[in-house]
Amino acid sequence: MGFDPAKANAYLQQARQIEQTLSEHQELFDEGKSLDFQSVTTTLETEIQRAQQDARKLSIGIVGAMKAGKSSFLNACIFGGRDVLPKAATPMTAALTRIRYSETPQATVHFYERKDWEKIEDNAQKYEEQLNTKYSNYCKIYDRSHADSTEGVCSKQVFERTLFQQDVSEVLKSAKELTQMVGSNSAILEHLGDADVLDGDIMAKLQDYVGARGRFTPIVNYVELEVNLPELEDLEIVDTPGLNDPIVSRSYATRQFLRACDVVILLSPCSQFMDANTVGLMANGLPDNGVRKVIVVGSKLDSGLLNEPKGSFAVASQHALNSYKGQFRNTMQQAMRNNPRRAGIMEKISESDLLFVSSTCSSMARKQKQHQPLSPAENPDFDETLLSSIGGINKVLKMLEAVRQQKAEIIHGKNNTLLETAQINHLRALDKIQQELSSSRTTLKNSTSEQLLQR
Repeated sequence: MGFDPAKANAYLQQARQIEQTLSEHQELFDEGKSLDFQSVTTTLETEIQRAQQDARKLSIGIVGAMKAGKSSFLNACIFGGRDVLPKAATPMTAALTRIRYSETPQATVHFYERKDWEKIEDNAQKYEEQLNTKYSNYCKIYDRSHADSTEGVCSKQVFERTLFQQDVSEVLKSAKELTQMVGSNSAILEHLGDADVLDGDIMAKLQDYVGARGRFTPIVNYVELEVNLPELEDLEIVDTPGLNDPIVSRSYATRQFLRACDVVILLSPCSQFMDANTVGLMANGLPDNGVRKVIVVGSKLDSGLLNEPKGSFAVASQHALNSYKGQFRNTMQQAMRNNPRRAGIMEKISESDLLFVSSTCSSMARKQKQHQPLSPAENPDFDETLLSSIGGINKVLKMLEAVRQQKAEIIHGKNNTLLETAQINHLRALDKIQQELSSSRTTLKNSTSEQLLQR
């Protein structure tokens, strides 16, 4: 069955009606769960518009923990070894970046819309209200239960960090973080709804927009980077912040954009290749549905080889790869047992072909081939063939070409499952609300008035 715009829009209207019902009864459950439902609807609306485009681009998301080498990987694989993206963790990894083809290179920085920022401020206020209410209740209960104790209650700051933030929704935490980042620099809010176009020395100018201390960083929604690379004409690359990004708002935005990606490339450093922590991050950060294909790439292979016994470099390399593959199988088997509700995306990860790359070795091989001088940190004792083999870029390029050839099939498959994907994600959001309501009802039925007062 093909994509039916009329049916999709009818379902969209149903979802909006459910949102209205949830809003009318918001006092009964955590608002973050309602916002999760809304985010699914917003993504569906965008995807319906994309599905009706005659020739849309194939969207590829680059995902990994912070410092997994995403920018170096993109420079080596997509940009032919040119440093289009800076290799440090900032500034580019501080904001989600969509990379497209254009004859005229430039960057467009999109700020939040005013209505978006008003919602952010509203959610930040709700964060404060919930914090104040829960801290007040905590103090009252503590005073009653520790009447004879000489120790006082913990400070509001300690309570917020150790107890409150474990339960508050990510949406509210994200809003609070963004408003704190603005602080006294409220003049930047005049730029809401605007988009700044940067040309010339784009990377230097971007520091002020997506750098860790960039003046406009908290109000930047995303960045569009247009580069003159014809091989990107039918592709869109989405370079995401790290899945373990300490700024919750960026991690939340990453998951929203990934729902629109057709293919996801997962990068994991070989020194910690697809360990339980990494897989846990990916299980929580990737959407269950929508992504049609997953490619797992072990990055920084040269660093991983440092842990191998001394001897033949070729033998050490093969031993390391066999070890990584075995570790991947074992970790994924355990992860699938631990995350039955995430079976869809976990299965796609498990079925992925494994590729291994070293952007450093690839760079050295390219320099040798082009007779360019090596940097002091680069070893001149390895020949170009060995470096190119360890670099692994050619295998990745072949994989990307195969994906490009499957573009029509991938997009068609995604369009045909748009409603199914939205329904699954909507039902999961509603299920969380129902669980909270059921828990609250059970507590009311089985608790004494004193227990309810303490709760």
